Amino acid sequence: MNLPTASPSPSRSPASDWLAVLLLLGFGFLQVYYCDLTFHGPDQIRDVETVRQWVHQGQWPRSSTPFNGRFFLPPGFYYLLGLPLLVADRETSIFAAFGLFNLACLGWAWATFRAHLGSRVALAFVALCMPIVGSMYTHSAWNPALVMGLSSGVLALWVRALHRPGSGWFALALAMFLLLQIHPSAVPLAVAMGLYAVLHPAVLRQRGTWAGIGVVVALTAGWALWAKPWNIANVVAAPPPPSEAGWMGLAGRLLSPGKWWDALAMPYHMVAGISPAVPGVTAAAAVLLGVVLVGAVLGLARAARSPAMRWVAVAMLVWWVMAMLMLPFGAFWHLDVIQPWMALVAAYGWAGASERWVRSAVPWLAGMAAVGVLALGGQWALYRQFEARGKLDLGANVSFFPHIGGAQRWVPSFSFRYLRAMQDYVESEGLCQGQLRGLYWMLVRDLTNRQFDARCPVAAAGASATQYLIEPAAPAVPSTFTQGLAPVAALPGAAVYAFAPLPVRVNGREGGNVFTDERVDYMTFLPALHPQGIALQLTAPGPAVLRVALRCADASVLPAPEGWSLAQGRATAAPRAEHFRYMGSNYYTLEWTLQPEQPGAPMAAATPPVALQCDVSAAARALP
Repeated sequence: MNLPTASPSPSRSPASDWLAVLLLLGFGFLQVYYCDLTFHGPDQIRDVETVRQWVHQGQWPRSSTPFNGRFFLPPGFYYLLGLPLLVADRETSIFAAFGLFNLACLGWAWATFRAHLGSRVALAFVALCMPIVGSMYTHSAWNPALVMGLSSGVLALWVRALHRPGSGWFALALAMFLLLQIHPSAVPLAVAMGLYAVLHPAVLRQRGTWAGIGVVVALTAGWALWAKPWNIANVVAAPPPPSEAGWMGLAGRLLSPGKWWDALAMPYHMVAGISPAVPGVTAAAAVLLGVVLVGAVLGLARAARSPAMRWVAVAMLVWWVMAMLMLPFGAFWHLDVIQPWMALVAAYGWAGASERWVRSAVPWLAGMAAVGVLALGGQWALYRQFEARGKLDLGANVSFFPHIGGAQRWVPSFSFRYLRAMQDYVESEGLCQGQLRGLYWMLVRDLTNRQFDARCPVAAAGASATQYLIEPAAPAVPSTFTQGLAPVAALPGAAVYAFAPLPVRVNGREGGNVFTDERVDYMTFLPALHPQGIALQLTAPGPAVLRVALRCADASVLPAPEGWSLAQGRATAAPRAEHFRYMGSNYYTLEWTLQPEQPGAPMAAATPPVALQCDVSAAARALP
């Protein structure tokens, strides 16, 4: 089959070009100005520690980040992650560098599409390739952060190769090789390119193509001999088998409107799943999704008449079919890699429709400006909420593809700025682990691999006369514990309260904090085991308030406070309770206002005597 011929010279529009540049500058400003307002959780912390061992100790990474915890690829991502640390050894250098990298990729893709497809297509691509949530982690220390930018670069190289049929694929082969190392969800795109090469064998007669393939094969073989990836242990166990019919269920999945909606609408679902809700941003995400989907339909129809864009559309469709094929195996959890391809097909559709239906350029420019403002304005509003609250609770059930069934769970995503502010405060005050209490502190420990712990585990004698509770600045349920206490410090979205503690024991163990150091995997610690349930004992001269935060295994469901037994004391107010399903654990905050039967008599609150797996952080103070 002959190679497609180059298309006629595309149309240029200075007004469209200037508007695209303004949108790119706005995107770049947000990426750099809010560079430390990005998700920083277990995966990011693990990867930063890995490259720091390379930078400081010469321990070269041998493999990629573990995909699904079970298989490994060459370590190209880790070396990209480590480069900014060679310039400045702090996380913000990574955030700024990755933000600028994505801006550069988007800008280069715009310039390439402008040259080969015209100013209108290039402008629409920029406006549609800035998803609200996805753009908030394109500057994170995480492999998906680079996927959207690098996929834009691969797409630009692919479009250029399709319009220059006589050129080889040297740069394209190397860029795709790197993208596959960053995230294997790019495999279907590589399959589509291989299909093109089979149907257009002239590509394989180009020296540049074979030079690129040779470099890829040589690097892969050398890495395999050096790293022996087949000997690397799994990081997490294999997931349970899916309920769907595996390969045999492919036809049902391809014909299921619900599954297509789950997948295609993920950019909207991720915003709609944020708690507390951000209605304006949710509405913007819905509009942007509609523009992309309608444009993609228009683009597919128009691309059928273009030899070059036809193959971009084929690659996009191959990706979606293979993604649906792999649904039961949890292979494609992020749409970052396909976002630029959908944006380009949609941009091609809208540009063609505007040229056919609208003679004046003004409505076109106004429409694209509105789309860009929605995208950048949505990002800005979400950054502001992230800045004010310190964390975003993402709906875990709807934030992945395929969707997770069962009860609604949340992913508490702390910003790096919040984590750094909390650690700086703890260090400046010389606080130790034994002095800290509350669910917020437990969440930070659990969601950061305990890398943001206080440096000292136990305070020196006499120093623990003061303890510190970290609470949301605007709690959903009023707390008796903090009544009459003035915050001693403010963190983003949280307040720190100092209090004089009453002695508390957990199953006879002094201190109030009970945890284990036993890991389930790289990101999860095993909760403490209580074979006969949990009993909290405290001694108070008079009225007191007892507060306990717990992280329990999924199978350990605590009774409501009314289901706990009280001994040697009585509740003088209705108990307070909150329950959160974060990741694979149940988190609780329980609070009792108690009056001892006799002044100074020990009081106790206990669960029924059944085995429980829960970390405990208990605190008590006297009431006036």
